Amino acid sequence: MAVSNDLVNANIGQLDPRHMYGVTNQDVFRWPAIKDGEKKMLLGLFITTLVMPGILKLLWGEEQAMYVLDNTADNYIFGRQAMSSALARQTHGCYKLGSSQYFNFPLDKALRGLDRDPSNATHNVLKAMYHMRLASPTLNDRFHLEQLSNLTHEAFLPGSNSTPTETGIWSVVHGNFDGV
Repeated sequence: MAVSNDLVNANIGQLDPRHMYGVTNQDVFRWPAIKDGEKKMLLGLFITTLVMPGILKLLWGEEQAMYVLDNTADNYIFGRQAMSSALARQTHGCYKLGSSQYFNFPLDKALRGLDRDPSNATHNVLKAMYHMRLASPTLNDRFHLEQLSNLTHEAFLPGSNSTPTETGIWSVVHGNFDGV
């Protein structure tokens, strides 16, 4: 991205990375709907909040770990709950359509339960990450991102149409470019 995008703000003539990073949007399922989804969502938010430069993107409801899926077809699964009152099935979950879109879709919370929980711990985790980013110039104002090591391998998972999935552990260092 740093090579292919001009990240210089035309108004001020300085480096100004304004790409938005998040882990979801209104056109895909909500991570907390699946098995271990809250942990997966928080890992993604950790990376986008504390590692990547640019603007933080949070879909409303992520701070509450919302998980209801409100589509009406098994080949287009999304979670676009309205901010205002919604139908009971949208508020209370109980998703039963399954998925022809995702292979072995591990639905969990979407199958049952009440969706909205403003006291969910995810809110406090996000609040702590945002505070760290504001309090530390290294976390907030960095653009240099360099890979240190890569202990990964490619796996061909069922249902992936022969597309490899890289899995393992990466390590990186990030900070400022001198003079930028």
